[in-house]
Amino acid sequence: LPPDGLTFDQAAHEALKLLAVGGVVIGGVALEEVVEKLILSVPMFVPIAPVLTAVLVGALTAFCMTFVCYLIDKMDLLGVIRAERSKAVVAGLNATIDENVERSFAIIQDIEMYLIKA
Repeated sequence: LPPDGLTFDQAAHEALKLLAVGGVVIGGVALEEVVEKLILSVPMFVPIAPVLTAVLVGALTAFCMTFVCYLIDKMDLLGVIRAERSKAVVAGLNATIDENVERSFAIIQDIEMYLIKA
């Protein structure tokens, strides 16, 4: 069951991002081993190889995680982002309609006052 305040589609959208980011983390761990061996092949980097590897692969993994989340949001596979955008547009239109109705009632009252005076 989705948490309170989330629809099933919204929860599935967020879960999809978590799964994708988990895949990126697994790839980062595998990449770390490869990069460390590559850095260890350069003699002058041997003393700082573990730190250099952690920084490089950590930064790359963080960037990839952010990029994957962004892409999933942009693809909007489940239509969650589109639905939220539509709700915001409808709310804005409803607010505009309410303002126009209030203004119309004010104009009607002004017209009635002018007719009563005449």
